[in-house]
Amino acid sequence: MIPSLIPVLIEAALRALVLALAVWAGLRLLRVSNVLAQKAVWGLVLAAAFLMPLLMPLIAHWQWMPAAAVRMPAWNQTVEPAPAASSLSARPGIFAPSQATPAPESISAPGSRFPAPVISSSEFDAPPATPNFGNPAAAPQTNLRHVLQQPAVLGWLLYLGVSAALLVRLCFGLGFALRLWWTARPVRWTPQFPLPAGLRLRSTPRVASPVAIGSGILLPADYAAWDAEKLRVVLAHEYSHIRQGDFYLQILARLYASLFWFSPLGWWLQRKLSDLGEAISDRAGLEHAASRSSYAQVLLEFAALPRPTLIGVAMARNSSSLSDRIERFLNESTFHHCFTGSRRRAFVAVLLVPVALFAATALIRVDAAPPLSPQRRPAQHFRPW
Repeated sequence: MIPSLIPVLIEAALRALVLALAVWAGLRLLRVSNVLAQKAVWGLVLAAAFLMPLLMPLIAHWQWMPAAAVRMPAWNQTVEPAPAASSLSARPGIFAPSQATPAPESISAPGSRFPAPVISSSEFDAPPATPNFGNPAAAPQTNLRHVLQQPAVLGWLLYLGVSAALLVRLCFGLGFALRLWWTARPVRWTPQFPLPAGLRLRSTPRVASPVAIGSGILLPADYAAWDAEKLRVVLAHEYSHIRQGDFYLQILARLYASLFWFSPLGWWLQRKLSDLGEAISDRAGLEHAASRSSYAQVLLEFAALPRPTLIGVAMARNSSSLSDRIERFLNESTFHHCFTGSRRRAFVAVLLVPVALFAATALIRVDAAPPLSPQRRPAQHFRPW
């Protein structure tokens, strides 16, 4: 029963990939460049990909439109039919009662008052049990070895091993980030820098750059030595991540990538949503910076520092995407174009997700390919007595 879930996971991942490709093509055709609209669209795609295994049984009943059938390999195996008694009698060394042999009911000792025991003909055809020779664990070991040699079981074990490793890494990073937050010292803020309601600040020497964890901001221990401009830029940037819910969105993206690690969609969504969130937060930080070059200097300064947290939304990461971010907001016209555009196009872009979800579920029917016929399977060899 458990290995039969492999085709369900593969089908859900393929349908989610078709959904993402349809949405991507729609965004390109509509020329939607607004970062806010793109993040809303890809966030809905992530939610639809999570719900895809639950939506497939519901959509399967909606067969009121012609659907294109897609063949998938069959995971079930046909059982080889048992050979007939005539074929067993033709093999050397196997006794088969002839037609001239009298019925078992008619065999009895002359003069006996008790009838002879009835012996069915199937007892003649059945081979005797193989002696175990004092090793009762031989048969279970043989059966377990036979089960482990099946492709479906091996695929399920491989899936569980990789998913378990990724989930353990995710849980370890989340626990490490929460431990950093609860062991950090609360920050008492001065009235000259008013904070939004509900925003929590903590500081710890175990981080070198500001990180958004949940609904709070974790600052390094040397934040008191920063100037007022740098402090305002940092708070505006990280608070933008909190308003967007990037911390929880990244957890969901990593969870999907851990469960569907064989699909490239999860890893691409994780990187895409992170880049879109950074672009929105850069816009919030630029509003409090003296110039674009000074804001880029702050990002480069934080990117050169180590980042020990495995889970969290840092202001700058030492990755190749940082150069793209700096190049994007240094070009004022390009950066301004990323936050402008027709609201009608943005609304149509959001409507692309349910339309593509309907196309990826109701208009595509997945049928299992017919398994191999018994004639095409290799013949089973019987062991001699």
